[in-house]
Amino acid sequence: MVLPCGVGNGAYDPAFLDDPALSHGRTRQLNIGGPGLGPVVFSTIHFRNPRQLKDELNMQFREQHPSLPPSLTLSKIRRLKKQAAQGCCALGVELGTLALACVYFEKLCLQALVTKTNRRLAFATCLVLAYKFQEQGLQGEGGVEDGWLGRKLRHGGVSAGSGSSARNSNKNLSLLLEWFDREWVVSKRQIFNAEFGVYFHLGFSLHVPAGEPQFHFVRLCRLMGVSPRDYLGEERLRAYMEVAVGAVPGVVGWRKGNNAEGDGGEEGEGDGGGGGGEGCLLYTSQS
Repeated sequence: MVLPCGVGNGAYDPAFLDDPALSHGRTRQLNIGGPGLGPVVFSTIHFRNPRQLKDELNMQFREQHPSLPPSLTLSKIRRLKKQAAQGCCALGVELGTLALACVYFEKLCLQALVTKTNRRLAFATCLVLAYKFQEQGLQGEGGVEDGWLGRKLRHGGVSAGSGSSARNSNKNLSLLLEWFDREWVVSKRQIFNAEFGVYFHLGFSLHVPAGEPQFHFVRLCRLMGVSPRDYLGEERLRAYMEVAVGAVPGVVGWRKGNNAEGDGGEEGEGDGGGGGGEGCLLYTSQS
């Protein structure tokens, strides 16, 4: 049994809170073949409009996590991640940093510290901590231009202003704080005031096993419609696999020819690997 992180000696499971299996509601029907169909087993997924599907998934989430505040729903968690992913890509913040922030945020959720009211502040603070811990001052030899984000910058996917900020970590942090203020109405003062409290509830430990952010990284890549190979580039993907794949089961699907899969929508996403050793190389700008 996986206990909420921070309670006793429970281990954090990245698929425990935002379960990838929660993507189709109670609409799947299993069919077992008979004399007419032969020895086949198949399933059908009945149509549900987005509102019905959202309500069903939130209800299943509530049944799985009855100890969490009732105001915190699965749709709110996934919407936060989607908005943050779009913002990070626009500002030049690495998805690997966002994946680490997802780990911190879910650990706070599992301690029943996050509600509908403070969810944006909690996520913003986690992302700022993750950025300071992993990315601030990170200047690889090739910079951001070596990876998927750099190719987007060169081909006009992101404005030139965002490209210059991606090469300046201090300015990038300022832009991130401005984005929180503009999009989520969370001020810089609120984030800085909440920073130590979040750090405390994370046990003063920002180091996590590689498999925890790796799981979220794969899902975030799918959410943004890009494969880990395209995002990291060949060289850094090989470096990452040398470090982490031996300890992360189920990552064979990352190899050449396997593009991003899954819905990529707010309510349903694909799965990712788990486990892992220490460290993380999920960065286009890391040498």
